[in-house]
Amino acid sequence: MRFFGPWQLLWVLPLAGAIIFLYLLKLRRREVVVSSVLLWTRLLRDVQANSPFQKLRRNLLLLLQLLILALIIFGLARPFRLVRSLGGSNAIVILDGSASMQSRDAGGSRFDDARRQALAMVDELRGGDRMMVLLATSRPRKLTDFTTDKAALRRALRAARPADTETHLRAALQLAVSSAASLGPAQKGGQIVVFSDGAFSEMDSLDTQGSRIHFIKAGKRSENVGIVAMDARRSLLEEDRYQVFIAVRNYGTVARKFALEFYRDDLLIDARTLEMPPADVEIGYSQITHVYRDLPPLAGLLTARLDVKDDLAADNVAYTRISAPRTVNVLLVSSGDIFLERALNLDARVQLRRVSLSGYQQQQGFDVVVFEDQAPETLGPGAHLFINCGGATAPVQITGRAREVTVVDWERLHPVMRFVNLGRLSFTEALNAKARPWGVTLAEDESGPIIAVGVRQNRKSAYLGFPIISSDLPLRPAFPILMDNLLQWLSVAPGRSDTAQLHTGDSVPLAVPAAIEELKITDPDGRARQIRATHPLTYLDETDRAGVYLAEAANYRRQVALNLLSRDESDTRPKDTIDLGNQPISATQQQPLTAREFWRPLLILALLVLAVEWWVFHRRL
Repeated sequence: MRFFGPWQLLWVLPLAGAIIFLYLLKLRRREVVVSSVLLWTRLLRDVQANSPFQKLRRNLLLLLQLLILALIIFGLARPFRLVRSLGGSNAIVILDGSASMQSRDAGGSRFDDARRQALAMVDELRGGDRMMVLLATSRPRKLTDFTTDKAALRRALRAARPADTETHLRAALQLAVSSAASLGPAQKGGQIVVFSDGAFSEMDSLDTQGSRIHFIKAGKRSENVGIVAMDARRSLLEEDRYQVFIAVRNYGTVARKFALEFYRDDLLIDARTLEMPPADVEIGYSQITHVYRDLPPLAGLLTARLDVKDDLAADNVAYTRISAPRTVNVLLVSSGDIFLERALNLDARVQLRRVSLSGYQQQQGFDVVVFEDQAPETLGPGAHLFINCGGATAPVQITGRAREVTVVDWERLHPVMRFVNLGRLSFTEALNAKARPWGVTLAEDESGPIIAVGVRQNRKSAYLGFPIISSDLPLRPAFPILMDNLLQWLSVAPGRSDTAQLHTGDSVPLAVPAAIEELKITDPDGRARQIRATHPLTYLDETDRAGVYLAEAANYRRQVALNLLSRDESDTRPKDTIDLGNQPISATQQQPLTAREFWRPLLILALLVLAVEWWVFHRRL
């Protein structure tokens, strides 16, 4: 037992001494002569008891009064004990519901262990305490508002399920902080408890607005093997062949031997044994890559599966798709650029036609129209690629020009940037631009986007903010790969792409015929649901499970394969800290210790003893 005011206990000595001293004193009474004291035995006892400084006799009233005094002084000293609980009246629990939290650890999953601890926190809530529960997956989900209803909190926690997605923890923290701040200044400064294994990328700094964040670490080990990359593309050497690239990583401490199976639709076309060493101490993993070559261009779903027993099953399967070959009609609006024309003509399926700016009359019949250096004010049909210029449909707005520009970062996962390495790439001149609200930046320099794409009003567009000859990019392998990726992405209408790599948690657009009003969606677990079709695009949401989704209606059938393919989630090593920018938060494996005071029960007990003392006193009279 500890005390916030231990010096208050010193009052016991003088006050208890004063009470005892009063019992030792003789009361002064008026003497009266009587004929006999036979009937005054009780009075005689009082006279004897109140004789000054005689031996103190047992007295129930004295014991009760000393007990009352002890209880009151102990209450004033504010005794407390440390318990595993949250202080304050407002608490927000964030459960990491990502794929890595499904890892099997000590007999159960990390998510189950985190849920048990969160339920224990609910049991520790006192009267008036409020709690909110959030689930953090690819997007945060509020399971409850602030409530004092323990039954509702328990129901929400027991109904929560982890997903096969990455964790966007910063979005969940932002929601938690804003929810705590919305309670007003009087309620500001709540407690936010994050149950997670730390399997997510670094976060930007976050203003906690007075809230305290606690990080409770989930998991103790990491013995996981997973597919972290899979992609298919046409061979640049043989136009009628495809290649499939697969990368597998071992994050465990032991060597692994297992089978890698490769399917086209449901047909097994290859199986081989992989032997992987344990994770390298410095980089944290070992990796094997394999390329399936000379695959015929037959449309179908390709599946790679690891036959291995490890901690996490969600990353043991990955999918990609090969679509049937098709011709891409491209119109190049340019004054002449030999490098660009050769890059666009590398693919035999591309039918290229070039015209000058004055010869552009908004021609129809082209899948992609490429504008170099200048674009007209009025644009015709087709997807648009703007090179060193902008336009009304461009995903960026031009703000000026710059010289000596260097690429500082680029996106690796978007289909346009597959196999594109822009390392150490600089330009003697480039455009300054600002991304529009619907634009997606794929590569950027010091001032903004230099490569961007976007989809607006069912039309795709792309932007390269530099002259082709302003760098050595045309001499790099990345240039023809980038142009081929751009043409393939632009030439497929939104909602019809089968080749793009889709990830769990994505909102997938489906191009559904106008006559269809409802779609039946069957998820990888076999559960079916109906969604309302919207036109021109219907968006498939609730894609938290890795696997193949089936969308069906009359005369319509579409398979959508979604993958985890996340290095962060496959790396299931529990982290000891999480970083909010430059604010590290150390992890614990238990709830934070909180001082729990119990002076109120002592004072209530003192009042009860006082009532007993009053009753004993009047009974003796």
